Amino acid sequence: RKTDEYSNTLLENIALQDEQYSILSTTSKTIKKQLKQSRKKLAILENELSKIENVTTLQEFKIFKRFIDKNSKEIRSQYRDAIKYYRFKYTLNIFVFLFPAWLLFYISYRVLKKKNFYITSHLALNVANVSALYIVFNVFLLVYTIIPKIFFNKLIRFLSQYNLTLVLNVLAILFFMALFGFFIRRIQKNNLKDMIVDNAGTIKNSRIKNLNTCIKCGNKYNLEDNFCGFCSHELRKNCSACEHEISSDYSFCTNCNAKL
Repeated sequence: RKTDEYSNTLLENIALQDEQYSILSTTSKTIKKQLKQSRKKLAILENELSKIENVTTLQEFKIFKRFIDKNSKEIRSQYRDAIKYYRFKYTLNIFVFLFPAWLLFYISYRVLKKKNFYITSHLALNVANVSALYIVFNVFLLVYTIIPKIFFNKLIRFLSQYNLTLVLNVLAILFFMALFGFFIRRIQKNNLKDMIVDNAGTIKNSRIKNLNTCIKCGNKYNLEDNFCGFCSHELRKNCSACEHEISSDYSFCTNCNAKL
């Protein structure tokens, strides 16, 4: 900026501009003096900057380096403790957030299931399962952070020595595939179980609502009929316990309460 101002004052001098009518706030002599002072300051700063471009030459750095070398073991120990504390705190925060979420969605699943909201209940169950998986994953990370690394270092050296690292990677991939496959199978099995229970309940309710209806063709019949008039299905049978004649729709004998 000072250089531009000096150029403008020189142009006014060449044009013989009267200083009384100048649009500039300073004269060429004044700006020249200021410019000379600024260049001296700049030279001093550049000289100081060249001295500290290599940080290792600074006295403060040398003191810091000696402190690090003298206390390296303690510093590494405190650093490892800090990492463990951070991982524990991180996992605790996740647990505090996800465990209530898992509990909420699992309770919602049980309540919705009892009320026969099939789709909504299983959505809640899937969210609960995802929350549980994430909790388990972070617990494994916490355990890996806390336990000593000596065993793992020896294991890695052994695997590297015999070129078994690739085998370990494949086994790890297969392990996690099997783990997730187990959880998916478990979820599907629970869903299938609930479907069987719901279907059984639906069939039971329909049988109660459709008494005196042939279970084979759906035709209405009279209580005294022995066979269906449309499909010839046998409508009456004898109890295997007391030989009492009852409807073939019944699940228990009305005479001796035996299960049919």
